[in-house]
Amino acid sequence: MLVYAANLRFRRGEGPPKVLAAVGRWLATRGAPELAPSVLARPGLFRLYDGSQVQTWSETTDSPHLHVVRLTHGDRDVSGRQWQTDVGVEDGGEGEDLRVTVLLQTNEISARVRAPVQTSRPRLIETLLADCDPSPEVPGLRIASLTLESARGFDYLVTDERRSHPLVVVSPTGSGTYLVDVERVRSLVAGLAGVVRIPPDTDTFALADLLGKDNVAWLGAVNVIFPPYTRSAERLVPRSRLMPERIEELAAEGRSPESELLSIVAHRMNLANARRQIRPEEVRELTLRREISRRRAEAERAGSTAELLPLYEEADRAARERVQELSEWNNYLETEVESLEDERRNLSAQVENLKAGLEAARLGRTALPEVETLRALVAGDPTLEQSLEVLSSLYSDRIVVLDSAWKSARDAVSFVHRPKAFALLHSLVTTYWEALAAGQGDGEARRVLGGAYAPRESETVENNRRARELRTFDYGGRQITMWKHLKIGVKPSAAETLRVHFEWVDNKIVIGHCGSHLDHS
Repeated sequence: MLVYAANLRFRRGEGPPKVLAAVGRWLATRGAPELAPSVLARPGLFRLYDGSQVQTWSETTDSPHLHVVRLTHGDRDVSGRQWQTDVGVEDGGEGEDLRVTVLLQTNEISARVRAPVQTSRPRLIETLLADCDPSPEVPGLRIASLTLESARGFDYLVTDERRSHPLVVVSPTGSGTYLVDVERVRSLVAGLAGVVRIPPDTDTFALADLLGKDNVAWLGAVNVIFPPYTRSAERLVPRSRLMPERIEELAAEGRSPESELLSIVAHRMNLANARRQIRPEEVRELTLRREISRRRAEAERAGSTAELLPLYEEADRAARERVQELSEWNNYLETEVESLEDERRNLSAQVENLKAGLEAARLGRTALPEVETLRALVAGDPTLEQSLEVLSSLYSDRIVVLDSAWKSARDAVSFVHRPKAFALLHSLVTTYWEALAAGQGDGEARRVLGGAYAPRESETVENNRRARELRTFDYGGRQITMWKHLKIGVKPSAAETLRVHFEWVDNKIVIGHCGSHLDHS
């Protein structure tokens, strides 16, 4: 499994020895003897006491010079898993930066090794950036600021087709603090992405007016803006947001939101970066090509070509190995494409469901939502009331929205995490409803809705008479207590916190409340 891939550039200075010295110090922290640059700069194999090994490849007979150092070791906690770190160095000569590539991957002995792999940045990256002389073009060397004054330059950078790295935009909360450690984020994504911090005193609404809301973040959210690409003459800029409530959930679960951001960046960039890695096969192939050229020149001078036959056979073997390697890489890419295609089909199915619902509304089978509601839906920013209006129109056979839910949604007009609320409600009346209608247990909700779903309240809440009253709703003359709920946020704030209380009744999802937290204190 590909875990991490980076391409770095360093000022040439002393050349590869300085980089290889940093690699040697890093290997020493892994339990290897500190190997001198002169040792790492020639082919060799070193077996360590713990069963791990270091292997090196080099080609320095002509420019460019190539070096690869590979550390291979077992996983201390997961049997059957091996970790492999490849460090490649290319020296193009005077006037050229050194190109350094780092690739981290795991190899499992079979599909039975299912323990999850945590995305991590090799400590070597930190060592290289600290001990060597990185080129200014390496992203993440320092934290930039996004202010009203720098907005114009930032806007240009976002759409610049030459930008090959993501931008991680970190916003402050309303109180002026940050939900993530910005310096820790910079340290983790250095070499992969640039980090941009919005100062606490910046007017984020004014920034959004200047740059568009897709390019900024607010209330502690983090926006990852990936490199632009062109499709059908249209320039697209993919983005991924880590919302404040998700950051708080990660912290509550004892997980690092900074590591989550690294995984978001690496997931998108690994394939592109891995294609440019300096690999042992490349070093061996270059060595063989140069040796053939040398021998051919000698043979032409001597008038005999017989001695070239073993080299040609070796070249043929190397070419077959390279074809096999590229075939395996192609299979990996095909698997990734299939995964993306599955995701595309799922999204297409959701779009078709919405189209079918709108067509049914046009033919009079359901009530057509108001024009303003449809506009908000298209813009991706429907209020809670508008979300309920659309979904109850499209899925009238699946959902019942009680008067109490309409009122609570109307009262929660200040709620800001609207896209996430619509996505949760849509999953509730589609995937979740379909699972229960097919006879699957309520545990399916945990897979469909994740941490946003809770089947019960805490024991303290359920034993509180006032809390029970607030969660009991009239449905057709029946009093139904709705402990099941969806949740966004934990703060006592109508703008940032949402609770949707519902129950499965008569093959329908009955929603009794859709608004701020039901306070029973």
